[in-house]
Amino acid sequence: MSDTSRPPKMNNNFFREHSREKGLVLDFNDAAKEMDFDGSQDYVQAMDYRLHSTFSRDAEAVKARSAHAETHIIATCDDVDQENLADITCDAMTVKRAGDMHIALPEAYDFTLSRINAAALDALKLYGPEVFEETSMLLIVQRTDVDPGDCHRPHISNWHDHISGGQNTDTVYLFHNKLGTEYRFNTHKGQKIDQVEIAAPDNTLARVGGEIIHRPQTNQGDELRREWGALIVNIKPAVMTRASNYRSDNNALVKADNPLFDAFKQRAQEILDADTRLHVLDEPQTLIEYTQTDVSPT
Repeated sequence: MSDTSRPPKMNNNFFREHSREKGLVLDFNDAAKEMDFDGSQDYVQAMDYRLHSTFSRDAEAVKARSAHAETHIIATCDDVDQENLADITCDAMTVKRAGDMHIALPEAYDFTLSRINAAALDALKLYGPEVFEETSMLLIVQRTDVDPGDCHRPHISNWHDHISGGQNTDTVYLFHNKLGTEYRFNTHKGQKIDQVEIAAPDNTLARVGGEIIHRPQTNQGDELRREWGALIVNIKPAVMTRASNYRSDNNALVKADNPLFDAFKQRAQEILDADTRLHVLDEPQTLIEYTQTDVSPT
């Protein structure tokens, strides 16, 4: 259903024309220096050679990666009325380049800032500063009406992951207001279990390993308005696909020596300071734990 009272649609052309003077920067240099926990020595990356050996996989590494990759809820976010907010239909945009310790995005994405910040801080703890610096990150956000019987993202409505078919995504951070992503699990905390399928609760932010099988839900009820986003993290350079040709522009993607960097950083901090919607959990919880889902060992 189209609503002419809404602001102009945020599509690829919208971001192509977005002012270069209006950006936001999340700088993680200070957070890296002040870290009291660095999980990098124990963290097993999705593309670790021990998981993909032609002759024999390392069982302990496989177990550790399984535990790392399992979907974890890291935060909840208070709901807001989406009705009068703009549709968002653009493609993914680069928000962090390998070699940078900061994320930069257009100010039009200010409503995502606290969730992106929480996701990036979680990644910093997992990877440690050196690997975090190597990462590149894409951000995609979608907001549209979803009719009864429809899927918000129909082109990926089937079960899928982000490792098969030559992809090499290490981690995805997913957030949404309605119709949480459905996940399929055969392990829990590295131990094999009978297969379960669980949907993420409304208004949550989750960390998901690239190999975790998932799909968007189909709307089984009345028409609703869904906001969904993903921060996609690659440690190795991302494999180029046909979709790479359709990236949305990010005119705010400045380097640290850009004259606008400090102003973008200050504006981002003001937005974070004023945000009261996001509630980061004391410790990430697996989706199975968070939803109190009973599982059975295999």
